[in-house]
Order: sequence, then C-alpha cells, then structure tokens
Amino acid sequence: MVVAGRLELGPGSTVGGFVEADSIVVGHDARIKGPLRVLETATICDNACLHSIKAGGATSPSGRGSGSVP
Repeated sequence: MVVAGRLELGPGSTVGGFVEADSIVVGHDARIKGPLRVLETATICDNACLHSIKAGGATSPSGRGSGSVP
C-alpha cells in the first residue's frame, strides 16, 4: 500500500503487506505484516507489531511505555 500523505492505523488494525507513507501513526495493538517505509515521521503506539521499519525523519515511541528508539 502506498499512501501520499499521512496514514493513521487505528487500534487493532492489520495490514497484510508493504506500506509506504509520508508519515504514519500506528495505533496500539495494530499489525503491519510487511515492511514499513516512512519518508518523514513515524509514531508507533504500545503493543504494535511491525515486520520492519525504515523511517527518514523522526521516530518516536508513544503511549505509556518508556521505550527508546536508537
């Protein structure tokens, strides 16, 4: 799936393959089963399950956890 702009996946959403977007918000408990490519900013909420992610801009954890992103 290729999105021109911002993609917001709500809680519990599932995407079965490749995703590319300018920016993305992945809700809690969402699953992306293929590679994720983000050109700008990615926000990933608690318990999201990602195959892999490549982000060109800022990547930040969201939610209650204290996770860090290298």
